[in-house]
Amino acid sequence: MLRQRLPPSLTNAGILTIIWLIEFALDFVIENIAIRVTHGYGFAKTYGPLTLFAGKGYQFPIYESAFVASIGCSFTIMRWKASQRGYSPIETGTLSINLFEYPVQSKKVLEYLTRQPPG
Repeated sequence: MLRQRLPPSLTNAGILTIIWLIEFALDFVIENIAIRVTHGYGFAKTYGPLTLFAGKGYQFPIYESAFVASIGCSFTIMRWKASQRGYSPIETGTLSINLFEYPVQSKKVLEYLTRQPPG
């Protein structure tokens, strides 16, 4: 749907670049508003040269928005690559795993994942 509304000269890389920039800007604006208005959280230790307002209570590491935008683009790519059945490449790979092929190892993994923490 989206592809039909965009200019044909725009490549997938161009679309992902636009998505990345939008996600970067939105994360930057929303998180800065949240930090400054609510004081609900902050970034205690940041790398100074890549931090805006370094040393202030509302300092913000610019690389955090870059990470968020990159993760958002990876989700977009996985959605684009979805198969006809609607599964992403990661989901398609997990469908090929047969947990019952190795019952002893599967049982140990499930026991480990469901164990109660001590105390």
